[in-house]
Amino acid sequence: MSWQKVDGLLVHISVGPNGTTWGVNTKDEIYHRPELNAAGWTKVDGLLKQVSVGANGHVWGCNAKDEIYFRNGASTENPLGHGWQKVDGGLKYVSVGADGRVWGCNAKDEIYYRNGLQGKWQKIDGLLKNLTVMHNNSVIGTNKNDDLYIREGVTADKPTGTSWKKLDKSFSHMSASNHGFFGVQKDSDIYWKPLGKGSWSKISGGLKQIDIGCQGHVWGVNKKDEIYYLKSGVHLSN
Repeated sequence: MSWQKVDGLLVHISVGPNGTTWGVNTKDEIYHRPELNAAGWTKVDGLLKQVSVGANGHVWGCNAKDEIYFRNGASTENPLGHGWQKVDGGLKYVSVGADGRVWGCNAKDEIYYRNGLQGKWQKIDGLLKNLTVMHNNSVIGTNKNDDLYIREGVTADKPTGTSWKKLDKSFSHMSASNHGFFGVQKDSDIYWKPLGKGSWSKISGGLKQIDIGCQGHVWGVNKKDEIYYLKSGVHLSN
């Protein structure tokens, strides 16, 4: 197990395709890094308190007023895009799926789903404080008590699924992909679980927020806003 400290300070981080990474700092300033070994972070126009990058390179985020924004032109070929487009609605947290479908939660922890930029927000049952859309478009998230839930019954014909299933672990923040589940607790302990099998394993380090990309890249930030990248030690099977 080995974490590599990365230059910079961020309060929230999100990993996209090919290791491209977006993040925001305490001033809501937005930063982008094309890969781990890049020369550094590039400051991006705009202000956001939270940002999410999908496997197709789409970037969404929320600002301090819970206004929602979509990054125009962002894709795997053009990771930075060109400017922000305001989207209707109000959310405190948003997550983008592999095909551009979006889930989010508002200040009341109410949950919403949208079929991409051209879709409309649809209210979903349940309450969550944050969530993440997985590779298969299912959703996993935590509520105000740090209880962990996964959305069941998600299919191509029913993208919003059928119900929430409570899982046997508590996390303050969670991330998941086809490479497995990662979660962090209030005391900054980090846990990992293979997808569909095995049990939770505590791993070294301490983080307040974590994100795993579609290709297994894992990044996170700690309580000091320091940035870390997981470079070895966990077998992330496809």
